[in-house]
Amino acid sequence: ATLHQLAVAAMSSKPPRLAEADALLREALALEDQGPFALGARAATLQQLARVAERCGDAHAARAHLEEALAMQTRAYGEGVAHVNKAATLSQLASLALQSGDTEHASQVLGEALEMRRQIYGHGG
Repeated sequence: ATLHQLAVAAMSSKPPRLAEADALLREALALEDQGPFALGARAATLQQLARVAERCGDAHAARAHLEEALAMQTRAYGEGVAHVNKAATLSQLASLALQSGDTEHASQVLGEALEMRRQIYGHGG
């Protein structure tokens, strides 16, 4: 967890230290437990790696990290189970799709995220 937090601090610094954040997050992934109870933590690290990749202009890597994170979250929380972390990852994927001009995919993924949030919080969305 400390490596993850140090990476977030590096990303938040002015100017952001993205190469340092990337290295810290990759080290965290290498050290994190591979067991089923660690899936949520690994997914959170991948979400941060996606943010680093996006800020470095590598939308392809960002999307790959997010898709891997979502797959881990689905294994951790269950297929078809609404979870706030899954909804957040879907929203990040939609943001990437919008940035690349893929409005159809963005709308589909945002719809999934909205439905998940409604299941969690009610219809206020």
